[in-house]
Amino acid sequence: VFTGQINHFLGRDLVGVAFAYPVHQNILDYGIGIDVRRGNRSAEPLADFIEFLAAHTKAESINIVCWSQGGRVTSLGLQTLRQRYAGLDSDALRDKFRLGLVIFAAADVPRDRFIERLDDIHDLSDRVTVMMSDDDGALRMGKTFMAGGDRAGMIDEDNIDAEREAQIVS
Repeated sequence: VFTGQINHFLGRDLVGVAFAYPVHQNILDYGIGIDVRRGNRSAEPLADFIEFLAAHTKAESINIVCWSQGGRVTSLGLQTLRQRYAGLDSDALRDKFRLGLVIFAAADVPRDRFIERLDDIHDLSDRVTVMMSDDDGALRMGKTFMAGGDRAGMIDEDNIDAEREAQIVS
């Protein structure tokens, strides 16, 4: 549904594809880690899918929008893809995969883990946008009940050093 809405509101000037991974879609399975493990196992197929799209389509640009746990899947999937091509520099990667904009909206990824993956994500894509909230109940619950502390989608300037903030804001 979301992919269809994006296509509609952007003037039907794109081909939208949804990447769905198997989850139970209830907070309990997410909170006890079952769906987190399923999401982590879906990162490899996401990397495969991006490779497939780049190799078998004429898309000028492949853009990614993810949110909530999709941020975990996407950040790990892009890190996995980057590691597969460790011998290529960022220009070669961008030419090969044509990743344009990668948007992380309210990403429920432990912030430290997300920041560790950020250089790999930047190597692959033209632009990375991280949308953050200062009052997201789901992200607060994730921080409270799941390991990893602050989430990538939460605003908390005290936990980002000046060098990383400059990279994130640029």
